[in-house]
Amino acid sequence: MRKIVIVLPEPTILLNKLMRMHYWHKAKERNRLALLIRSIAGKPVTPMESCIIEVVRYSTGLPDWDGLYGGLKLLLDCLVVKTDRNPSGLGFIVDDNPMVLKMLTARPVKCTRREQRTEIVIVELPA
Repeated sequence: MRKIVIVLPEPTILLNKLMRMHYWHKAKERNRLALLIRSIAGKPVTPMESCIIEVVRYSTGLPDWDGLYGGLKLLLDCLVVKTDRNPSGLGFIVDDNPMVLKMLTARPVKCTRREQRTEIVIVELPA
């Protein structure tokens, strides 16, 4: 059973900002996020076929739940296997559907500006 911990030096984007982005800016942000994750975590050996993911978002304010979970879209797109429709996939997990990603939890934590970050924990489950 593998466990991958990734700590990003910034909070994840929120749904309100994501919804107002032009599709071109969303693609640029997803590519930037993928490069950041890869530089921190490296390249996975094999994608997980069954897992749970916990995300803790540290920021100066507390977002509402739909903004927090909706903003995870770009992050999840970066964690799945690369496809033609998703060229930013890094291959940590096979897919983000409920058959693979058994549980996704997100939690906001209020902190100072210097402490802002996002902690991602991916735990492999027996197949």
